Amino acid sequence: MHKKKRRKTLIIGAFAAMQSLVISCTTMERRALSYIEQLPEPRQSESVITERDIEILPPVVQRYFRFSRVIGKPKIESFGFVMQGRIRQSKDGNWMPMISRQYNLLSNPARVYFVRGPGTPMSGVDSYIDGKGRMQIKLFNVLSVADATGYEMDKSALVTFLNDLVFCPLAYFSLPVTWEEIDKNHAELSIAHAGMAVNAIMTIADDGRIVNWESDDRFAEVEGEQRKDEWSTPFEKYDEVEGLRIPVAGRGIHNYDGTPYTYVELDNISSLSWNILTLPAAP
Repeated sequence: MHKKKRRKTLIIGAFAAMQSLVISCTTMERRALSYIEQLPEPRQSESVITERDIEILPPVVQRYFRFSRVIGKPKIESFGFVMQGRIRQSKDGNWMPMISRQYNLLSNPARVYFVRGPGTPMSGVDSYIDGKGRMQIKLFNVLSVADATGYEMDKSALVTFLNDLVFCPLAYFSLPVTWEEIDKNHAELSIAHAGMAVNAIMTIADDGRIVNWESDDRFAEVEGEQRKDEWSTPFEKYDEVEGLRIPVAGRGIHNYDGTPYTYVELDNISSLSWNILTLPAAP
């Protein structure tokens, strides 16, 4: 009788401990929110994007912004959105569902990206603050899967910040982004911040939509080693979100050894909002 009672107590205790671990995953979300709270509050502007703002840009870039429908919309200081899809850790890794919510500040370039794996114990925070990048991923908020910092992470995070702008093209007009036309379907864009500069090539279709976005200024961590990565994010579907035409589905591709592979697939971009103060709400 006593043995049965003890076994029941152990089972209840183990269940409670597991429940506590699952609940503790929200700690990573609180960490993301605390990072945002430490950032300067975005300034509010009454300026709007005008025809003149577009006319001074190279023709291929003008085509992109006209397609995106930015004219007449506000110049913003922050934005955020939600992404849903799947991700894997390596070429042969298992796919895992993911939902991410992120916040980007423009007046002092920063990004805070909170990701969780629905139905899994994984959660993480990818941040770029004061020119420093950091990627933290944990299981049950206890076991550290990744905690990457350093020069390579700083540069990679700035590349990712620049890539984020495709989901809210209003943001380009509040940043020191420079453009150079390569040909009628390609433009090079660059940004410098905190003593570091990065570049990317944008492939733009004849109708103005982005087909691909590529940069070799990023790094990938492979078996504990940082390798130069020819990173790209081809886009496969567009839709109108909050009056803007933006990509709503696409892929992330690593190519650090001459064999490209897809490590993330995004099939829904939603909850786009601007001049916000924190992460958008969870779907």
